[in-house]
Amino acid sequence: MPEHLLSIIFLISVTFFIGRLFIFPNVSKVQYAVFNIILIVYHALLIIDTQYVALLPTNIDAHTFHILASERASNPFLDGHLVFGVDYQIYQSALTLVYYIFGSSKIVGGEMSILAFVLAFMILIKIMNILKYDTTEKIVCMVAFSLLPSVMIFETTTLREPWQLLFLMLIIFYGLLARIELKFSHFMGAFFFAIILGFMHKALFVYDILLLALLLYWPLKASSDQSHGLNIINKSALIILAALVTVAGILLILAGQQGELYDSISVIKDMFSGNVLQYLHWTTSTALESNPRSAFGVVLNTDSWTTLLTSLPLVYLHYMLGPFPWQIDSIKDLVVFFESVFRALLIIGFIVNYYKSSNKSNLLLLFIVYLSLTLFWSIATTNYGQAIRHHVLSGWIIILIGTPGLIILFKLIFMRKITNNG
Repeated sequence: MPEHLLSIIFLISVTFFIGRLFIFPNVSKVQYAVFNIILIVYHALLIIDTQYVALLPTNIDAHTFHILASERASNPFLDGHLVFGVDYQIYQSALTLVYYIFGSSKIVGGEMSILAFVLAFMILIKIMNILKYDTTEKIVCMVAFSLLPSVMIFETTTLREPWQLLFLMLIIFYGLLARIELKFSHFMGAFFFAIILGFMHKALFVYDILLLALLLYWPLKASSDQSHGLNIINKSALIILAALVTVAGILLILAGQQGELYDSISVIKDMFSGNVLQYLHWTTSTALESNPRSAFGVVLNTDSWTTLLTSLPLVYLHYMLGPFPWQIDSIKDLVVFFESVFRALLIIGFIVNYYKSSNKSNLLLLFIVYLSLTLFWSIATTNYGQAIRHHVLSGWIIILIGTPGLIILFKLIFMRKITNNG
């Protein structure tokens, strides 16, 4: 019998209640049934893994978050137990409060991650509605996104990724809404969740600025009138300026503080002080030492900007498509390899979808966001363990824009086989 059973039942009920309240009105009965089946699989996977048989690989970070939150939950208001700073501290403190309220349990922690997954699922459906996907495209996207092994692993454990994924989806959702209708609330929604995402991971503060620029400056279509485009540019400039001012304000407020809170914003200071190469060298060296078995086999050369730019394409290739067949040593490597193959197929699917779609502007925008985010993560990623974790944040985008193309290709191949047999 799991500990804190009533809390677990309550949290599980909340996830289904959110689905009934917010997802059911926006989807068909078949899509809603698919959602419920996926949700049952997630809950079952979490309970079986934590209580009976270890189905998921152990993650050191997830275990550390759980242990620290469990220890601090007995008296969370002691000095130093709740630190709402930038990076991992905010998630650690939030998990501590959750354990204080609902009880210290890996199932409780996992259920909070599943809650983030359900909310992200809801936003995914809204984005598919914006892109005007049909029922088949929606169902295939829902299944592909939810049942990807890496997503199932990281969306059911005590890590920041489920919440980072949710906030990233919300930024893109509000950015797409702002492109459809120039409402102040849409711009502020994108800006607000960009700030929250930055607090969840220090490096994402830097990416936020690029993401907002892409979402708000990207042209709607070639025939857009000039005044409409000028409005977008003016409002975009205000949002991006506000983002820059906010980041600068955070630096000023926190710059004099010591300890972990000070260290957590080091990446932002390095970016603005010109010490980027030094920071990247330290990051990649530390990552190589922590997980040498699954290392790419290629290293980002940070001796100069020239060596960085010439070595980056090979690192990016390994980040996107590795491990390669000759690097497979375990079942885990094999799973990651098949996800990489699927990723390559989805990129092909995007190309097909792009040329067949009437919504080219938004599709190309999302593809550029996908490329920029994966390139951003690849710069400081040195092994496949890190890579598969980072792909959780970006993978849904290529699934979203690549799946319709794969459906088209599948139909063409299937029809050709029927024609040949006939």
